[in-house]
Amino acid sequence: MKQVPEEKMPAPIVFAYNVGQPLFPSTWINTIGKGVYFISQTPQVWLDCQIFDTDDGGLIIAWDAVEELFFSEMLDAMHSAYSKLLHELSDSISYWNKIPNTIPQNQLKIRNTHIISRQIKYKNIHSIFFENATKFPNKIAIIDGETGMTWSYAELAHKSLQVAQLLRTKRVLPNEGVIVTLPRGPEQIAAVLGVLAAGAYYIPISANQPKLRWKNMLQQVNANYILTTYDIKDIPQFSNINYIYMEDAEELYPIDVPYESSQNSLAYVIFTSGSTGIPKGVAIEHFAVWNTLETISTKFNINSSSRVLAVSSLDFDLSVFDIFGMLSVGGSIVTINDHSWRDAAVWNELIDTYQITIWNSVPILFKMLLSVSPKQLPLKLVILSGDWIPLDIPNILYDVAPICKLIAMGGATEASIWSNYQEVNVPIPEHWTSIPYGFPLDNQFYRVVDSSYQDCPDFTPGELWIGGMGLAKEYIGDPKLTEKKFVFSNGTRWYRTGDRGRFWPDGTIEFLGREDAQVKIRGHRIELGEIESTIHKHKEIRDAVAFTFSLENNTKNIGLALTLNPFPINLIEKNYTENMLTSAEWSNIINNSQNQSPRILQSSLLDIWNKLNELYEEAIKKAFTELNIFTHPQESYSITDIINKCKILPRYDKWLMRALLYLKNKNILNKKNNNIFTNIKPLKYDKKHFYSIINYIETNSKDFIDFTYDEINLAYIIPATYLSSFLKGDKNTSEIYTDKHLPQMYAKMFTSTYKVAQKTINNIVHQHRIPKRVLEIGSGIGTFTRHILPIFPQETEYFYTDVSPYFFESAKKEFSNYNIKYNIFNMDIDPVLQGYQRHSFDLIIAASVLHVGKDLRKILSNIKNMLTPGGILLIIEETIQHYPFELTMGLQQGWDNYEDYHLRKYSPLISEKDWNTLFSECKYTQSNSIMINDNLSNFFGFHIIIAEGPKEIDTLSTKNIKSYLQDRLPDYMIPSLYLHLDQIPLTTNGKINRSLLSQNITKGDDNNEKTQKHFATTQTEKIISQIWSETLNISDPDCETNFFMLGGDSLLATKLIVKIKNTFNINIKLDALFENQTIRHLASFIDNNK
Repeated sequence: MKQVPEEKMPAPIVFAYNVGQPLFPSTWINTIGKGVYFISQTPQVWLDCQIFDTDDGGLIIAWDAVEELFFSEMLDAMHSAYSKLLHELSDSISYWNKIPNTIPQNQLKIRNTHIISRQIKYKNIHSIFFENATKFPNKIAIIDGETGMTWSYAELAHKSLQVAQLLRTKRVLPNEGVIVTLPRGPEQIAAVLGVLAAGAYYIPISANQPKLRWKNMLQQVNANYILTTYDIKDIPQFSNINYIYMEDAEELYPIDVPYESSQNSLAYVIFTSGSTGIPKGVAIEHFAVWNTLETISTKFNINSSSRVLAVSSLDFDLSVFDIFGMLSVGGSIVTINDHSWRDAAVWNELIDTYQITIWNSVPILFKMLLSVSPKQLPLKLVILSGDWIPLDIPNILYDVAPICKLIAMGGATEASIWSNYQEVNVPIPEHWTSIPYGFPLDNQFYRVVDSSYQDCPDFTPGELWIGGMGLAKEYIGDPKLTEKKFVFSNGTRWYRTGDRGRFWPDGTIEFLGREDAQVKIRGHRIELGEIESTIHKHKEIRDAVAFTFSLENNTKNIGLALTLNPFPINLIEKNYTENMLTSAEWSNIINNSQNQSPRILQSSLLDIWNKLNELYEEAIKKAFTELNIFTHPQESYSITDIINKCKILPRYDKWLMRALLYLKNKNILNKKNNNIFTNIKPLKYDKKHFYSIINYIETNSKDFIDFTYDEINLAYIIPATYLSSFLKGDKNTSEIYTDKHLPQMYAKMFTSTYKVAQKTINNIVHQHRIPKRVLEIGSGIGTFTRHILPIFPQETEYFYTDVSPYFFESAKKEFSNYNIKYNIFNMDIDPVLQGYQRHSFDLIIAASVLHVGKDLRKILSNIKNMLTPGGILLIIEETIQHYPFELTMGLQQGWDNYEDYHLRKYSPLISEKDWNTLFSECKYTQSNSIMINDNLSNFFGFHIIIAEGPKEIDTLSTKNIKSYLQDRLPDYMIPSLYLHLDQIPLTTNGKINRSLLSQNITKGDDNNEKTQKHFATTQTEKIISQIWSETLNISDPDCETNFFMLGGDSLLATKLIVKIKNTFNINIKLDALFENQTIRHLASFIDNNK
């Protein structure tokens, strides 16, 4: 149906009641004859229902309609239902007390033809895997995508039955719930199979869930056991829970036969988000989910040659198909690790290496894959579900995988993964505005119901209900919610999805979005999915997400987050500056910033430094001796082995690798290609030598950059002495990093570096241009801030940022005389998602902080996007990983958080050359290192680098986007905020993270465009503003906001025009408001027509 803006269509359906005035009075009939056909036409009316009486006591009911505005056959069905209802009401008075059912019977018959009921032989979801392990024990069941290691069906069965034995020894009973908290990989799958083999059901919960959420989930499931690994140290601890560790199963004999669960036994409980903020546990029985798995395998020919890449996390129900769908047919699973689950380049490589045939995910993950897959893909089946599927995906897919089938699936976790399917071919039918749900899967069925729970006729939106074998047993621990959402109607049990949909005449189900995605903005009901569907049709849009956000006055607004396809033309505006640094100016800044009073590298300092290197080696030996590793001949360990055996915090895996490589270089250990380390001879710790080193360092601490005893003790001696305790987490590194002596120590080390950086910034400010806005990333305790703040004039806005507000209060006291804004800033997250505008800072400073980021290329690209044209980034970075630093910075939480392993393999630090290469790759105009000219700084590897942003930048053309939308949507649906992102944010399950968009968008940079208000300036604008305030019942309306977006409608528009007529004493028509919908435009119109 054609979209017509509501404010321009005040009465699309008119009811004309003319009883008492016969259309054809007897005099007319006697003179002219009885009328057999007539028609009326009324402007802007879609349907005119006219009722007249006749002289003989009858009624004439006539419909005049603009047929082109309605779906095919819709008017006939409406008129038939209307006539049927009138006859029923006239036949019996009892119908006046009933809710009418207006759906034509032939529509129900067509829907029923798509319901397939068939007998399915019952299997519990794990027993068929164990049968397959007996049939073909050597077939590959799992390939670890990280290591390439394979698990055969026999090996997986053996490990799973060992886990079942472990659970039995811990007294886990059949039909009892076991929480599974493990990292992705083969062990996780073995754990799930082991839980089921023990007769229990599994409850996947991620370790990184907040503790309060953990508590809520535990209360619901009433579970007594958590199956986990010693690798996870940050799992919440609860006194009433028994923690079972996978490693303890290694020496156990497997149970003989897996438990044969009944069809009504629970298979799993998966938590989904609840509208109240409390998660809800969906309890699924074996037979319910087996019905889905068997149907999918049969319908789409999934067999023993099939391979799936398991991109979904265990606590997302798409993983149920990845695991049990594959293992039930003898197929194979390729796993990914927790670091690469969002890395499309890794997926692409795994798909090619292992010839993956099946992809199963939410749409946006698949679109990420397609964006990095220029070559042919071996995929034969792609299953997409869980969100809207963009209409451009099919064409892109069939270009790279021509023999592939694309299946769009839908349903709910509460109905065993999926309940409907739609095979998608190309070309996409022209009438599709989105890919529909299609038809029910076998032994499942749908209804679309209205608010009275009556079936909706074709094309009529209503709530989608699911029935059939796939329904969940309950929301575990929540009988009230279960009763509310799982209802009986006419003897059939249904799940109320809360989704909106409608049927087409051929029985196709169209998904229209969540009922709670239908938001009310200024009196108008708006479907966010309609905005997304409309903008997705623009060829330059890659992805788009509509969301709502509230400003300080609590008014709700619509925002639109966008990512663009490569080389956009219409949606980008070019902005540039002529105020770029010349080559001479750039050279002057570089040359004039050098240090004029370098520090000399004293031999006494080198002596201390050599002793610190010795201390590092002896500290490793001491710690490993206390941990009882490498103390006997020919002990062999991997990093994982050491972490598990010694109960070391997993976050120290890279620290351990560096320590082991150090010992290898000292000919203490050998290393094999698979990262297995073996000691050449037993490791010996010489206690006397260890403390003699400490004594020398303490005695001569003054020779080390004037360190005090307290500083040298804090930085090196305490970590070396208690290294094993720090590694295990028995002592917390925060004891070191919150100590008052630490800032003093760093200030001494960085003295020359800070002076040169200060001089550089001073040269930039006074030789180039005064920056209006400055952003410091990772300001911390203000060590560098206090060096540079006096350089900037009072009008410069200085943004003091950190990932935590922990340091802000002390900074506010120290820097109270400066124009500073204190904001949270996480460099690993797109700044736009944190409320910062693109291209809004003239100078960005990052002092010794970027190396702790996860991905340096992304971080530098994000920073570049924050710079104004020709803006400058200044960084201070350490570029050498000295061994003594492993006892200080190396133990710091977050030091080894990096994930760009292709760039940083063993250390978070990169060389000066690599930094300048990165700037070039990230399209900075130029970058240079500033010569610190200080022997000490050079020795430590401290560098200052400045980089200049591009002269020309691309900004999102909100004007063109608005224009595109205004041609297709009513004005009240036009977003007021547009976010240009590099990537749409995702949840851990790979779904679009709408809450991140809504919650964070008003934080950060309070100079963002969305907070700017346009006030009345002329006398006419002020008068109209007052009239709008009275008419709309709001205060201080924005002068550039659409009348209808502020809550106006046709009736209020009429009242407004009457007031304007009387106030200005002019003849103004309603059309004037439709053509001038803001205060500013309307005031201009009035001034020009007085």
